[in-house]
Amino acid sequence: MARRRNNRKWAIGGVILVVLVIAGIVTFVIWNNSQEAEQNDEVGITEVEEVKDTEKNDGETEEEYSERMAEQKRVKQYEGEDPNKAEELSGAVTYSGVNNNVLMIAMNIDQFLSEGSCALSLAQNGNVIYSADAKIVAEVSTSTCDGFNISLNGLGSGATEIIIKLSSGGKTGTIRGEVNI
Repeated sequence: MARRRNNRKWAIGGVILVVLVIAGIVTFVIWNNSQEAEQNDEVGITEVEEVKDTEKNDGETEEEYSERMAEQKRVKQYEGEDPNKAEELSGAVTYSGVNNNVLMIAMNIDQFLSEGSCALSLAQNGNVIYSADAKIVAEVSTSTCDGFNISLNGLGSGATEIIIKLSSGGKTGTIRGEVNI
């Protein structure tokens, strides 16, 4: 009889332990989800702005209408100030590396630009060793240069400075980076 009581105590204790473990796991999952939601709010989630006016206005040229429609469809950014209203163009080199004897350079321009130019210069020890031009290409809410794929033939080796001068709509800016050839 004492043995049965002892087994019953162990069984009840085991059930209570299992219930406590499950309650702890559920509490952790709920807490973790609420933390992720708070982080998403702090980071600034982007959302597509609602299109307001799709009718062509009287006296509006086709180009003005197209630009207004593109402006309404852009992704609205909620982090910091609107880069499209900045005085200077800005961005960053997102990739620079060598593959099959070709130097590849990719960049992102913070502003949405429908036209413009990118002037690339590569410099070693302060001397320009290569230069090329490309057009600016619009993406969803930013832009990029058409891309630079440069043969390494004739280029020196070592630390190389990447300088990309941007120009669009009366605004200019410079993106800088570095690559080791």
